[in-house]
Amino acid sequence: MTGTDDAWKAWGASDPYFGVETNRKFRRDSFALNKDEFFRFGQAHIADRLRFIERVYGGVSRGTAIDFGCGVGRLMIPLAAAYGHVAGVDISPGMITEAKRNCAEQGAANVSFFSAIDEAVRATGPVDLVNSSFVLQHIGVEQGMRAVRALLGTLAPGGIAALHLTFDRGYPPAKEAMYQARRLVPGFATAMNLLRGRPMAEPMMQMNNYPQARLLRLYRKCGLAEIVCEPQFDRHALGFVYYGRKAG
Repeated sequence: MTGTDDAWKAWGASDPYFGVETNRKFRRDSFALNKDEFFRFGQAHIADRLRFIERVYGGVSRGTAIDFGCGVGRLMIPLAAAYGHVAGVDISPGMITEAKRNCAEQGAANVSFFSAIDEAVRATGPVDLVNSSFVLQHIGVEQGMRAVRALLGTLAPGGIAALHLTFDRGYPPAKEAMYQARRLVPGFATAMNLLRGRPMAEPMMQMNNYPQARLLRLYRKCGLAEIVCEPQFDRHALGFVYYGRKAG
């Protein structure tokens, strides 16, 4: 198991909604007051994504979708309203527990959950959409590239990939130095947690830059055509949603 896997299991167990979106209002002790806002973002995000897909690719099959890094189900719920079945994949049992509860509360019954991509594929067969948002940036690059390859390999002919990855975290120099110290200097992350009034063992969220040229070549190697990159700004970070359609 990798360090990032350990971190996401810890977030799922301790503070899953903040783990999905690092805003103080989504901490465990204040989430109930902001729950509706949290899920409204998911509805709007998926609506925008599906409109983009329709604008670029026209009519597409909406049988089965995979949401990689499904977290607490924020994107699965609106995806389940648009697709016949949605498979959520997440390494964290705590996240999946929350996702199951949220899907049940909001009437999304056409869903299933898995801890690994290959498990989802064995259950669903080839899929019409692979989706991931604000997830792969928190996974080490080599592990993330393996995940991208696996996700692209699940697509049926004509299936669509919509995967968000960051290629420039865009930190100012002081913040970049702090980030590297937290990542590389033993004990520094713990000390910073204490200074910030956070739990001492709260895990660090990695923010990784992915190589764009390598990603695009992987899309082509995996048989995707009509590749389109949509810029995605997230605070300082710049990334893209990499879209493509599996050749059929």
